[in-house]
Amino acid sequence: GSNHVSIAEETRLSRLNDGNGVRAGSGLDFEVALADGLSPLQFDITGNLKTTTPLALLNSGSGVPDGTIRITDRSGSSAEIDLTGSVTIADILSRINNETGIDVTASIRGSTLELTDSSVASGQTAANDLLIEDVDSTTAEALGLKGSALGTVKTGRDVYAVDTVGDLLRIINLDPSNGGRLVASISSDGLGITLTDTTTGAGTFAITALADGTGLSKT
Repeated sequence: GSNHVSIAEETRLSRLNDGNGVRAGSGLDFEVALADGLSPLQFDITGNLKTTTPLALLNSGSGVPDGTIRITDRSGSSAEIDLTGSVTIADILSRINNETGIDVTASIRGSTLELTDSSVASGQTAANDLLIEDVDSTTAEALGLKGSALGTVKTGRDVYAVDTVGDLLRIINLDPSNGGRLVASISSDGLGITLTDTTTGAGTFAITALADGTGLSKT
């Protein structure tokens, strides 16, 4: 007979390799050298955000829509921050951290964004909550930051994960340093992942596992 099992973008990585899954390391998991001989592309499938993480990878590939958010710190100061045109997490952090109208800083915490309010509140009442709102889109919601926090820190919800085959394909194909040089897809027989080197040159196309990550070498 023919195979009755195949993978799709929705297939969870935990189901691969007879249910043993794909173990991610604590940092970079694998690198791919291409024929063009340029520096190898390096990939991290831990699910931790980096400043270079494209917004297009967030929310299972749904990304983050352009729009303006409003942040009100505990002192009552408020600022509207236009995040239109942001491409990476670094763009989001920069625009929030460079806003002078509020005393709030943004940072990365694992797979979430976190806001820290350094303003002085006049008491811990609802009116003095750190508040993040959407102005003209669903940008704050997509960043996992919409809502309020009583206290100085607002930790957003998880907005980034590497749980499925589709997540893995997007990490490779949308990597800022890739630029279409390496294309990842589901193989034609539906039983694996195919990597295609679209470059030319005398270099050797090679995949290498890094550190303690088994990453792609196990898929």
